[in-house]
Formats: sequence, C-alpha cells, structure tokens
Amino acid sequence: MYDLCVVGAGMIGSAAAKYATRTPNTSVCLIGPSELKSRVVRASDPDPIWTHLARLSVGRFREIEERSGIQFFHEVGTLWAGEGEYFCKATSVTYQEKTGVNVLNSNDLHSKYPYLTFNSKDNGVLEKSHAGYLNPRKLVQAQIYLAQKNGCDYLDDIVKSVSRENTSNGTAVMEVLTEKGKRVQCRKVLIATGAFTDFRSLLPGLKVQQNLITLTVTHAEITEEVAMSMLREMPCVLYSGYGHPDWFPEFPRYDNGMTGFYMTPPIRYPDDRYYVKLGHFRDTLNHELKSAREVGDLYKYGNQDLGEKTVQFMKTLLKGIPIKKWKSDSCVTACTPSGRPYIDMVHEQLGVAVGGNGFAAKSSDEIGRAAAGMIINGWDSPLPHDAFKLRATPLSLL
Repeated sequence: MYDLCVVGAGMIGSAAAKYATRTPNTSVCLIGPSELKSRVVRASDPDPIWTHLARLSVGRFREIEERSGIQFFHEVGTLWAGEGEYFCKATSVTYQEKTGVNVLNSNDLHSKYPYLTFNSKDNGVLEKSHAGYLNPRKLVQAQIYLAQKNGCDYLDDIVKSVSRENTSNGTAVMEVLTEKGKRVQCRKVLIATGAFTDFRSLLPGLKVQQNLITLTVTHAEITEEVAMSMLREMPCVLYSGYGHPDWFPEFPRYDNGMTGFYMTPPIRYPDDRYYVKLGHFRDTLNHELKSAREVGDLYKYGNQDLGEKTVQFMKTLLKGIPIKKWKSDSCVTACTPSGRPYIDMVHEQLGVAVGGNGFAAKSSDEIGRAAAGMIINGWDSPLPHDAFKLRATPLSLL
C-alpha cells in the first residue's frame, strides 16, 4: 500500500515522483515507460504562465544534473526570429520576465547567422543563458534516479486501468493494474500519461478535453567538419513569420501565409553522426488523431511525405550546408483548449498532470513539483490554480 502512485514515467511524471518523495513519511511508486526524443528549451513564451513554468524548471536543470550525475541540458542558447503577433508576444513576455536576452535586427541576423536565410523584415531575440536543448531520456533517467534515491519504487510497465475500490473496513483505496499483471494499491494516484490518457481506463467515466495533434520532424545529416566549423556556434532556432521568398513553398503554413518551426543545432547521435533536427509548429498542420490505432500507426509509419517536404525546406533555409542523408519521425502532442496543462484533482484520491501542448519539456520539473504538492498537501504554486483546471466530458454524454 503506497501513499501515492504516479502513472506515467515521462518528464512530468518522473519529476512529480521525485518531489513527492521529499514529503516525510510518504511512500511513492512510479509506473511507466520513459520518453526518448530531444526537445528545444527556452524560457520565453507568448504566454506568461508557460514562461514562469519554464524559468523555474530550467533554473533547476544544473542542480538536477549535479545531484544525479547525468547530463541532459545543453545550454547553446535559443534564437527567436521572425515577425508578426506571435513573435511580438514572445518578445514582450521575455522582457517582462527579465530572462536575459539580446535583441537583433535584420542586419544583425544576417551578419551573425550567415548560414540561415531570413527575410529583410525578420528580427530576433537571442536567449544565451537557460536556453538550448535537452535530452528527455536522460532528464527522465536523472529524475527517476533522484526519486529512487529518496525511496521511490519504479516499475517499467504500462498501466492499463485505475479504479477506486472499497475495502472490508469501509475505506476507499486506489487500485492500479499493469499490462504485465502487476496490481498496485495506493491511497492516491496522479495521472501523467500525456496523449495516451484516454486510450486506457485511467480516468473512469471521463474523456479529457484535448486534441491529439501530429508532429513530424526531420533529421538532416551533415558532416562532422561542417558541424565543428560553420555551425559550431549555432543556437536552437524558433521561427514565426512569413519567411524568405526562396524557402520551399510546400512546408506547412498557416492560412495567413505565415509559417513556424523549431530547429536544433548539429547534435551527435548514438550512431556517431551529426544531425540538424527541424519540425513544424504544431498548429501549422492541424491533423488530429482520434483513436489509439491512429496514434500507433503514426509512430510506426510516420509521415514520409512531410519528411520529404521538410528536408527540401531545410535545403533552402540552410545556406551552403550540404545535407548527406535524412530521416524523419512523428509524434503526438496533447493540446488543451486553454493552451495550458491540466494540473487538477478529479476527486480527493485522483489527480492529473496532462496536456503538455508541445511545450511541457522545458517546464516539466515545475509542472511535476506543482502536481506533487497539489495531490499531497494542496495547491502551493504562486500561479492561480484556475489556470490549470481540468476540462473533461462524462462518457455518458458522448
């Protein structure tokens, strides 16, 4: 019998388990497989809520690395570039939060980043500190290590159901069943299963209000010589604007003609090759998935057509950078109506921390901390709890 079982061992769930174990006399169990893909990190965001969550989380990354001995954060900086409302909002919030940035005009962009093709109206904001990219798999490893060090039990398994059962003495306990046949009893459960929440019986009788949007990224291989010379000082790049006239026209765009993407600098992967990764902003291509089978097919087969268009786009964006080979993969992000995560209680024994909206990686430590505090002792974040209220529909109404 545990005090708390955290279901979902991704970045949010592992962080929540870590913080929960810091509460005296609290037994914690974490269940779930870990995440694998890389993520861009920056503190700025058009939404001040996300900026606050990211600033607190990223500020703890070095401490997590030091305490765990696992390096996952690469502080190469992040460049916001472009024009328009979204870019201006992000810049405005950055100034309000005083995250520490350099403002670049169009001439600055062209002189500082001659290998990137921007248009004459684009401006930039460069975050040098607390910005770059992280390895989610290693972040999760670090969080789980710290949780286990504090006494957390970890099961590398997939939960198939969560229920509330009455005991012989009249008290209610939560019961968690896994695909490997494990049966775990606990006083409280926190669900942190992201896009897969509604595909198993985790929130009995409810369907979370979130859209499952597809994302496709392309990894373009470059030579080690180019990675260590021309692109040695390259930051992560986030772009929102109309782009350059020479950009490949079939890359995803909004209805108003603008486009948005994120890109990492060259990263050395386990195959000992260097890749630049680029993916479209999630809302430039609102392809929504409705079933577990559709999600499974996306992860299995990907979207090769979009991968091909993305590499063609990269060839027009990266000036003078030869691309050897490329590969693409796809994933799913859970998008909520508010654009913010759900961190809320379903009832006094069941809580949720889901709905990352594609932004949760950089903010996962603070989301996990807030969720653990909520389910154990009550809401303790300086942010208003109303900003994170769960929206769910009873299955009886569907």
